[in-house]
Amino acid sequence: MDRLSVLREPAVAAGFNVASGGAAANSANQNPGPTAVMVWGTADFYVEVGESAVATTGSTPVPAGTPIFLPVLPQTGAPWRVSVLQISAAGTVYCKGFV
Repeated sequence: MDRLSVLREPAVAAGFNVASGGAAANSANQNPGPTAVMVWGTADFYVEVGESAVATTGSTPVPAGTPIFLPVLPQTGAPWRVSVLQISAAGTVYCKGFV
């Protein structure tokens, strides 16, 4: 079993969201600490997670209404972010960090 297939504990009480559109949109920088982030959206979207993440059409596609966990890989210890890009329609992507 890999490290993402186990039950997770929220790293923070509140999550955050990002509006997806025709150009990559980034969340505010998030403090280091979470090892995974759960994302789900109101419309299909591409997503990247990391210190300097920028979503492209080559990023991970996520269908609307489908929560998935993505790893937050430790790099330099700098803040990380979620970057999203719409697939066919704009929407809102909701995010929450987990440990």
